[in-house]
Amino acid sequence: MKSPFDKHKLAAQGVKFSPQPRDFPHSAEIIGLSPSRLGQNTFAAMLSALRRSAEKATNGDYGLVMTRDPNTKERRGYAIYAHDADTVERIAKHFQRLISVAP
Repeated sequence: MKSPFDKHKLAAQGVKFSPQPRDFPHSAEIIGLSPSRLGQNTFAAMLSALRRSAEKATNGDYGLVMTRDPNTKERRGYAIYAHDADTVERIAKHFQRLISVAP
């Protein structure tokens, strides 16, 4: 059965798709960026700040994916993807430091 969701036809009509991790050669994981670790309010504020930082540092050309522990399937954090290795490392280190001092 053919899917009615044809990316090529939609792209020809000008529909834009969110960047996917496979589109980027570099990534870094931010471990601990989860509601269970930080609490819902702090987590939401940090995730929003992460998106703003990534948007600014990459001019909107980035990917962000939640990561899970492969054994327990519990949310582990987020991975950021971009074309520049220094950018993803700098962003990940900054947020890792924020998480380490979070209550």
